[in-house]
Amino acid sequence: MSATVYYIPQTLRNWPWKLVGPNPYDQEADAEVTSWIRDFERISATRLPPAVARVATSLASWAYPYATLYDLRSCGDMMLVFNMIDDYIDRLDAKVAKSVCDMIMDAMENLDKPLPEGESSIVPEFARQFWQRASLNAPKAARERFLKAYHQYLDAVVQEAQHRSTSFNCTTDEYMSIRRGSIGSGPAFALMEISLGLDLPHEVMEHPAIVSLIRDASDIIILTNVNATPFIAILRGAVQWISDRNDEAVERFLAIRDDVHNHGNGVPSWGKDIDLQLEKYINGMGKWSYYLVRHSFTAPLKLIGFVRMTNGASVAGDTLGRKALKFNDLAPSSSRSTYIPPPSLHTYATYVMLIFEHTPEILMILLFYPVEA
Repeated sequence: MSATVYYIPQTLRNWPWKLVGPNPYDQEADAEVTSWIRDFERISATRLPPAVARVATSLASWAYPYATLYDLRSCGDMMLVFNMIDDYIDRLDAKVAKSVCDMIMDAMENLDKPLPEGESSIVPEFARQFWQRASLNAPKAARERFLKAYHQYLDAVVQEAQHRSTSFNCTTDEYMSIRRGSIGSGPAFALMEISLGLDLPHEVMEHPAIVSLIRDASDIIILTNVNATPFIAILRGAVQWISDRNDEAVERFLAIRDDVHNHGNGVPSWGKDIDLQLEKYINGMGKWSYYLVRHSFTAPLKLIGFVRMTNGASVAGDTLGRKALKFNDLAPSSSRSTYIPPPSLHTYATYVMLIFEHTPEILMILLFYPVEA
Protein backbone atom coordinates (compact mmCIF):
# COMPACT_ATOMS: atom_id res chain seq x y z
CA MET A 1 0.00 0.00 0.00
CA SER A 2 1.49 3.30 -1.08
CA ALA A 3 1.80 6.11 1.43
CA THR A 4 -0.11 9.36 1.05
CA VAL A 5 2.25 12.34 1.14
CA TYR A 6 1.11 15.79 2.24
CA TYR A 7 3.33 18.67 1.21
CA ILE A 8 3.62 21.60 3.60
CA PRO A 9 4.18 24.71 1.44
CA GLN A 10 7.35 26.77 1.70
CA THR A 11 5.43 29.87 2.66
CA LEU A 12 8.36 32.33 2.68
CA ARG A 13 10.33 30.93 -0.27
CA ASN A 14 10.53 34.43 -1.84
CA TRP A 15 11.02 36.31 1.44
CA PRO A 16 14.15 38.53 1.25
CA TRP A 17 14.73 38.52 5.04
CA LYS A 18 16.52 35.69 6.78
CA LEU A 19 17.21 34.69 10.35
CA VAL A 20 19.24 37.03 12.52
CA GLY A 21 20.12 36.29 16.11
CA PRO A 22 20.05 35.39 18.84
CA ASN A 23 20.40 38.72 20.57
CA PRO A 24 23.82 38.92 22.29
CA TYR A 25 22.08 39.89 25.56
CA ASP A 26 19.98 36.72 25.55
CA GLN A 27 21.39 35.12 28.72
CA GLU A 28 21.47 38.36 30.70
CA ALA A 29 17.87 39.16 29.76
CA ASP A 30 16.82 35.64 30.69
CA ALA A 31 18.39 36.03 34.13
CA GLU A 32 16.50 39.29 34.67
CA VAL A 33 13.15 37.86 33.55
CA THR A 34 13.65 34.83 35.80
CA SER A 35 14.55 37.09 38.71
CA TRP A 36 11.42 39.17 38.09
CA ILE A 37 9.29 36.04 38.38
CA ARG A 38 11.13 34.90 41.50
CA ASP A 39 10.60 38.26 43.19
CA PHE A 40 6.88 38.26 42.45
CA GLU A 41 5.47 36.92 45.69
CA ARG A 42 2.02 36.01 44.43
CA ILE A 43 3.21 33.60 41.76
CA SER A 44 3.96 29.94 42.41
CA ALA A 45 6.30 27.52 40.67
CA THR A 46 3.39 25.34 39.62
CA ARG A 47 1.76 28.22 37.78
CA LEU A 48 4.84 29.52 36.01
CA PRO A 49 7.90 27.23 36.07
CA PRO A 50 11.34 28.69 35.19
CA ALA A 51 11.28 26.88 31.84
CA VAL A 52 8.49 29.17 30.65
CA ALA A 53 10.62 32.26 31.31
CA ARG A 54 13.38 30.71 29.24
CA VAL A 55 11.02 30.07 26.33
CA ALA A 56 9.72 33.65 26.53
CA THR A 57 13.23 35.17 26.53
CA SER A 58 14.36 32.87 23.72
CA LEU A 59 11.42 34.00 21.59
CA ALA A 60 12.28 37.63 22.29
CA SER A 61 15.98 37.09 21.62
CA TRP A 62 15.37 35.87 18.08
CA ALA A 63 12.42 38.16 17.32
CA TYR A 64 14.27 41.28 18.55
CA PRO A 65 17.93 40.59 17.69
CA TYR A 66 19.01 44.28 17.78
CA ALA A 67 17.38 45.27 21.06
CA THR A 68 19.48 46.63 23.92
CA LEU A 69 19.59 44.61 27.13
CA TYR A 70 16.99 46.90 28.67
CA ASP A 71 14.60 46.56 25.73
CA LEU A 72 15.23 42.84 25.27
CA ARG A 73 14.22 42.31 28.89
CA SER A 74 11.01 44.22 28.11
CA CYS A 75 10.40 42.05 25.05
CA GLY A 76 10.90 38.91 27.14
CA ASP A 77 8.49 40.29 29.73
CA MET A 78 5.90 40.89 27.01
CA MET A 79 6.21 37.34 25.69
CA LEU A 80 5.82 36.05 29.24
CA VAL A 81 2.68 38.13 29.82
CA PHE A 82 1.25 36.93 26.49
CA ASN A 83 1.75 33.37 27.72
CA MET A 84 0.13 34.09 31.08
CA ILE A 85 -2.90 35.74 29.50
CA ASP A 86 -3.31 32.95 26.96
CA ASP A 87 -3.03 30.23 29.58
CA TYR A 88 -5.24 31.94 32.18
CA ILE A 89 -8.01 33.25 29.92
CA ASP A 90 -8.37 29.91 28.12
CA ARG A 91 -9.75 28.48 31.37
CA LEU A 92 -12.40 31.15 31.90
CA ASP A 93 -15.89 31.69 30.59
CA ALA A 94 -16.60 34.79 28.53
CA LYS A 95 -17.91 36.97 31.39
CA VAL A 96 -14.94 36.34 33.69
CA ALA A 97 -12.50 36.61 30.77
CA LYS A 98 -13.83 40.09 29.95
CA SER A 99 -13.55 41.15 33.59
CA VAL A 100 -9.90 40.04 33.78
CA CYS A 101 -9.02 41.63 30.42
CA ASP A 102 -10.64 44.91 31.49
CA MET A 103 -8.57 44.80 34.68
CA ILE A 104 -5.38 44.17 32.65
CA MET A 105 -6.07 47.13 30.37
CA ASP A 106 -6.94 49.41 33.27
CA ALA A 107 -3.72 48.44 35.05
CA MET A 108 -1.63 49.24 31.96
CA GLU A 109 -3.34 52.56 31.35
CA ASN A 110 -3.17 53.60 35.01
CA LEU A 111 0.26 52.47 36.12
CA ASP A 112 0.08 54.11 39.57
CA LYS A 113 -3.34 52.73 40.43
CA PRO A 114 -3.08 49.94 43.05
CA LEU A 115 -4.64 46.58 42.22
CA PRO A 116 -6.73 44.59 44.69
CA GLU A 117 -5.28 41.47 46.24
CA GLY A 118 -6.43 38.11 44.98
CA GLU A 119 -6.08 35.53 42.23
CA SER A 120 -7.69 37.69 39.54
CA SER A 121 -5.07 40.43 40.04
CA ILE A 122 -1.99 38.29 39.35
CA VAL A 123 -1.98 38.58 35.56
CA PRO A 124 -2.99 42.30 35.56
CA GLU A 125 -0.16 43.05 38.00
CA PHE A 126 2.35 41.25 35.79
CA ALA A 127 1.09 43.25 32.81
CA ARG A 128 1.26 46.51 34.76
CA GLN A 129 4.83 45.92 35.90
CA PHE A 130 5.89 44.92 32.39
CA TRP A 131 4.47 48.04 30.77
CA GLN A 132 5.61 50.38 33.54
CA ARG A 133 9.19 49.35 32.81
CA ALA A 134 8.91 48.99 29.02
CA SER A 135 7.25 52.38 28.49
CA LEU A 136 9.70 54.36 30.63
CA ASN A 137 11.85 55.72 27.80
CA ALA A 138 9.50 55.10 24.88
CA PRO A 139 8.37 57.94 22.57
CA LYS A 140 4.84 59.19 23.20
CA ALA A 141 3.47 58.03 19.83
CA ALA A 142 4.90 54.52 20.27
CA ARG A 143 3.37 54.28 23.76
CA GLU A 144 -0.01 55.32 22.45
CA ARG A 145 0.18 52.82 19.58
CA PHE A 146 1.18 50.04 21.93
CA LEU A 147 -1.75 50.62 24.28
CA LYS A 148 -4.19 50.87 21.36
CA ALA A 149 -2.84 47.62 19.90
CA TYR A 150 -2.98 45.93 23.31
CA HIS A 151 -6.59 46.97 23.71
CA GLN A 152 -7.37 45.38 20.33
CA TYR A 153 -5.48 42.25 21.38
CA LEU A 154 -7.47 41.89 24.62
CA ASP A 155 -10.77 42.59 22.84
CA ALA A 156 -9.98 39.73 20.46
CA VAL A 157 -9.03 37.45 23.36
CA VAL A 158 -12.43 38.14 24.94
CA GLN A 159 -14.17 37.45 21.65
CA GLU A 160 -12.38 34.10 21.42
CA ALA A 161 -13.55 33.32 24.95
CA GLN A 162 -17.12 34.10 23.92
CA HIS A 163 -16.79 31.74 20.97
CA ARG A 164 -15.40 29.00 23.19
CA SER A 165 -18.24 29.42 25.66
CA THR A 166 -20.85 28.91 22.94
CA SER A 167 -18.87 26.45 20.75
CA PHE A 168 -19.24 28.98 17.96
CA ASN A 169 -17.79 27.90 14.61
CA CYS A 170 -16.07 30.72 12.73
CA THR A 171 -15.89 31.04 8.98
CA THR A 172 -12.36 31.59 7.70
CA ASP A 173 -12.96 35.32 7.29
CA GLU A 174 -14.32 35.60 10.83
CA TYR A 175 -11.38 33.62 12.16
CA MET A 176 -8.80 35.78 10.38
CA SER A 177 -10.48 38.96 11.60
CA ILE A 178 -10.33 37.85 15.24
CA ARG A 179 -6.85 36.38 15.01
CA ARG A 180 -5.37 39.61 13.65
CA GLY A 181 -6.05 40.89 17.12
CA SER A 182 -5.40 37.87 19.32
CA ILE A 183 -2.17 36.84 17.58
CA GLY A 184 -0.53 39.76 19.44
CA SER A 185 1.42 41.10 16.46
CA GLY A 186 0.14 44.65 17.02
CA PRO A 187 1.73 45.06 20.47
CA ALA A 188 4.77 43.08 19.32
CA PHE A 189 5.39 45.42 16.37
CA ALA A 190 4.83 48.48 18.58
CA LEU A 191 7.44 47.20 21.02
CA MET A 192 9.71 46.55 18.06
CA GLU A 193 9.54 50.28 17.30
CA ILE A 194 10.71 51.00 20.81
CA SER A 195 13.48 48.39 20.67
CA LEU A 196 14.81 49.88 17.41
CA GLY A 197 14.80 53.41 18.82
CA LEU A 198 12.23 54.65 16.31
CA ASP A 199 9.95 57.65 16.74
CA LEU A 200 7.37 57.46 13.96
CA PRO A 201 4.40 59.87 13.97
CA HIS A 202 0.85 58.56 13.84
CA GLU A 203 0.21 60.09 10.41
CA VAL A 204 2.92 57.82 8.97
CA MET A 205 1.84 54.64 10.76
CA GLU A 206 -1.82 55.24 9.88
CA HIS A 207 -1.10 55.60 6.15
CA PRO A 208 -3.00 52.87 4.23
CA ALA A 209 0.25 51.40 2.89
CA ILE A 210 1.70 50.90 6.38
CA VAL A 211 -1.60 49.56 7.73
CA SER A 212 -1.62 47.03 4.88
CA LEU A 213 1.96 45.95 5.62
CA ILE A 214 1.13 45.32 9.28
CA ARG A 215 -2.00 43.39 8.34
CA ASP A 216 -0.19 41.22 5.79
CA ALA A 217 2.67 40.47 8.19
CA SER A 218 0.07 39.42 10.79
CA ASP A 219 -1.74 37.23 8.26
CA ILE A 220 1.49 35.48 7.29
CA ILE A 221 2.12 34.59 10.94
CA ILE A 222 -1.49 33.46 11.48
CA LEU A 223 -1.55 31.26 8.39
CA THR A 224 1.81 29.73 9.24
CA ASN A 225 0.54 28.90 12.73
CA VAL A 226 -2.30 26.92 11.23
CA ASN A 227 -0.13 25.44 8.49
CA ALA A 228 2.28 24.17 11.15
CA THR A 229 -0.57 22.25 12.79
CA PRO A 230 -1.05 19.56 10.15
CA PHE A 231 -3.59 17.45 12.03
CA ILE A 232 -6.01 20.40 11.81
CA ALA A 233 -5.10 21.69 8.37
CA ILE A 234 -5.11 18.28 6.68
CA LEU A 235 -8.37 17.20 8.33
CA ARG A 236 -10.02 20.24 6.82
CA GLY A 237 -8.34 19.82 3.47
CA ALA A 238 -7.18 23.40 3.73
CA VAL A 239 -3.43 23.26 3.09
CA GLN A 240 -3.72 24.60 -0.46
CA TRP A 241 -6.06 27.38 0.62
CA ILE A 242 -3.63 28.40 3.35
CA SER A 243 -0.75 28.33 0.88
CA ASP A 244 -2.59 30.44 -1.71
CA ARG A 245 -3.76 33.02 0.81
CA ASN A 246 -0.28 33.21 2.32
CA ASP A 247 1.28 33.73 -1.12
CA GLU A 248 -1.14 36.60 -1.74
CA ALA A 249 -0.13 38.26 1.54
CA VAL A 250 3.58 37.81 0.80
CA GLU A 251 3.24 39.19 -2.72
CA ARG A 252 1.25 42.20 -1.50
CA PHE A 253 3.67 42.87 1.38
CA LEU A 254 6.69 42.90 -0.94
CA ALA A 255 4.94 45.09 -3.52
CA ILE A 256 3.88 47.68 -0.93
CA ARG A 257 7.33 47.54 0.65
CA ASP A 258 8.72 48.57 -2.74
CA ASP A 259 6.14 51.36 -3.02
CA VAL A 260 7.20 52.72 0.38
CA HIS A 261 10.88 52.52 -0.56
CA ASN A 262 10.41 54.08 -4.02
CA HIS A 263 7.50 56.40 -3.08
CA GLY A 264 5.28 54.78 -5.69
CA ASN A 265 1.52 54.34 -6.04
CA GLY A 266 0.74 57.39 -3.95
CA VAL A 267 3.05 56.60 -1.02
CA PRO A 268 4.79 59.88 -0.16
CA SER A 269 8.18 60.65 1.30
CA TRP A 270 7.99 61.90 4.86
CA GLY A 271 11.52 63.30 4.82
CA LYS A 272 14.89 61.53 4.96
CA ASP A 273 14.87 60.79 8.68
CA ILE A 274 11.34 59.35 8.82
CA ASP A 275 11.86 57.41 5.59
CA LEU A 276 14.97 55.76 7.06
CA GLN A 277 13.12 54.94 10.28
CA LEU A 278 10.26 53.47 8.28
CA GLU A 279 12.67 51.27 6.34
CA LYS A 280 14.07 49.96 9.64
CA TYR A 281 10.53 49.27 10.83
CA ILE A 282 9.61 47.31 7.69
CA ASN A 283 12.86 45.34 7.82
CA GLY A 284 12.12 44.60 11.46
CA MET A 285 8.68 43.22 10.54
CA GLY A 286 10.29 41.13 7.82
CA LYS A 287 12.82 39.56 10.19
CA TRP A 288 10.21 39.17 12.94
CA SER A 289 7.82 37.35 10.59
CA TYR A 290 10.55 35.08 9.26
CA TYR A 291 11.56 34.01 12.74
CA LEU A 292 7.97 33.31 13.80
CA VAL A 293 7.51 31.14 10.70
CA ARG A 294 10.61 29.14 11.58
CA HIS A 295 9.54 28.92 15.20
CA SER A 296 6.11 27.60 14.27
CA PHE A 297 7.66 24.66 12.46
CA THR A 298 10.13 23.79 15.21
CA ALA A 299 7.60 24.24 18.03
CA PRO A 300 6.26 20.65 18.09
CA LEU A 301 9.70 19.38 19.10
CA LYS A 302 9.77 21.86 21.99
CA LEU A 303 6.18 21.12 22.94
CA ILE A 304 6.84 17.45 23.65
CA GLY A 305 9.83 18.33 25.81
CA PHE A 306 7.82 20.77 27.93
CA VAL A 307 4.85 18.52 28.72
CA ARG A 308 6.34 17.27 32.00
CA MET A 309 7.67 20.69 33.00
CA THR A 310 4.34 22.44 32.74
CA ASN A 311 1.93 19.63 33.65
CA GLY A 312 0.08 20.30 30.42
CA ALA A 313 -0.08 24.10 30.79
CA SER A 314 0.46 26.44 27.86
CA VAL A 315 4.12 27.28 27.26
CA ALA A 316 4.35 29.97 24.64
CA GLY A 317 0.78 30.90 23.99
CA ASP A 318 -0.80 30.85 20.57
CA THR A 319 2.48 31.53 18.79
CA LEU A 320 2.64 27.73 18.72
CA GLY A 321 -0.47 27.54 16.59
CA ARG A 322 -2.73 25.62 18.95
CA LYS A 323 -5.94 27.64 18.66
CA ALA A 324 -8.91 25.99 17.00
CA LEU A 325 -9.60 26.82 13.36
CA LYS A 326 -12.81 25.81 11.66
CA PHE A 327 -12.65 25.87 7.86
CA ASN A 328 -16.42 25.82 7.51
CA ASP A 329 -16.56 27.25 4.01
CA LEU A 330 -13.87 24.83 2.81
CA ALA A 331 -15.23 21.60 4.32
CA PRO A 332 -16.66 19.11 1.79
CA SER A 333 -19.94 18.89 3.69
CA SER A 334 -22.49 21.68 3.42
CA SER A 335 -23.11 21.55 7.16
CA ARG A 336 -21.14 23.60 9.67
CA SER A 337 -18.11 21.78 10.96
CA THR A 338 -17.65 20.40 14.45
CA TYR A 339 -15.90 22.65 16.94
CA ILE A 340 -12.33 21.54 17.70
CA PRO A 341 -11.11 23.01 21.02
CA PRO A 342 -7.47 24.07 21.34
CA PRO A 343 -5.56 20.98 22.55
CA SER A 344 -3.43 20.92 25.67
CA LEU A 345 0.27 20.18 25.42
CA HIS A 346 -0.39 16.58 26.37
CA THR A 347 -3.03 16.27 23.66
CA TYR A 348 -0.76 17.97 21.14
CA ALA A 349 2.06 15.53 21.89
CA THR A 350 -0.43 12.66 21.54
CA TYR A 351 -1.49 13.95 18.14
CA VAL A 352 2.12 14.11 17.00
CA MET A 353 2.72 10.52 18.14
CA LEU A 354 -0.45 9.35 16.40
CA ILE A 355 0.65 11.06 13.22
CA PHE A 356 3.98 9.33 13.49
CA GLU A 357 2.31 5.95 14.08
CA HIS A 358 -0.21 6.09 11.24
CA THR A 359 1.29 8.47 8.68
CA PRO A 360 4.96 8.98 9.57
CA GLU A 361 5.66 10.86 6.33
CA ILE A 362 3.60 13.81 7.67
CA LEU A 363 5.78 14.09 10.75
CA MET A 364 8.91 13.71 8.66
CA ILE A 365 7.83 16.58 6.43
CA LEU A 366 7.09 18.62 9.55
CA LEU A 367 10.46 17.94 11.17
CA PHE A 368 12.48 18.52 8.00
CA TYR A 369 10.55 21.45 6.59
CA PRO A 370 12.99 23.31 4.27
CA VAL A 371 12.86 26.77 5.81
CA GLU A 372 16.03 27.93 4.11
CA ALA A 373 14.39 28.20 0.72
